[in-house]
Amino acid sequence: MILTVVLLSGAVACKKPDVNAQDVELSGRVSLTWDETLQRGRLAVLRYLPAAVPLPAERQGIPVDACETLVPRTALDGVLRETEVSAICDGEALALSADATGFWAHRFTAPPPAGFTCEVTVDGESFELPPLPEAPDLTIRAHRARWTPGDADEIRVVFPRADRQSTICRLTDDGDAFLPRTSTGAFVTRHRYALPKIEDGRVSVTVTAGAWWSRAEQ
Repeated sequence: MILTVVLLSGAVACKKPDVNAQDVELSGRVSLTWDETLQRGRLAVLRYLPAAVPLPAERQGIPVDACETLVPRTALDGVLRETEVSAICDGEALALSADATGFWAHRFTAPPPAGFTCEVTVDGESFELPPLPEAPDLTIRAHRARWTPGDADEIRVVFPRADRQSTICRLTDDGDAFLPRTSTGAFVTRHRYALPKIEDGRVSVTVTAGAWWSRAEQ
């Protein structure tokens, strides 16, 4: 599985963002990620000066139920700034390390269960993250992908290619999809999102669980 996260105010529940990409003033990002294959994950919190970016930035501009081959890129959404951060997950306070100014992280070495939840407090504002989903049990045969359907915002299948490129497919979590010609393996993840407001902008929240698919296992 994989995890990814972001922020909220008071005991407010997370809301799903608009599925259409749009320019939004972002001033933070939280991600909770778990890799079931490698048995490792991370909660990461970034705080930066507000910057207008297309959202959700993690989606590479690819619409749902489509695939594209490109060089994945991640952009820093502004200048990092000093911040105070704390996190409680399933009732336990996490030890967060300051990896850089405005960047806090906790690394998980034991698998969090499906439904695992965290509340992150940033500069006095608290946000409840969506519950961690289960990693998709995806199989691929003759260009057709099947998995147990769920209620995530999307399933993502990433096939690494040559020259730093990857084929990225974003799928509706309904358990069935056709994929392009596959390579020997792919990283398959289930995502949940939120886009809460924080004093001077929005925070991008992502909770992700995933695992590596290999043709040799089929």
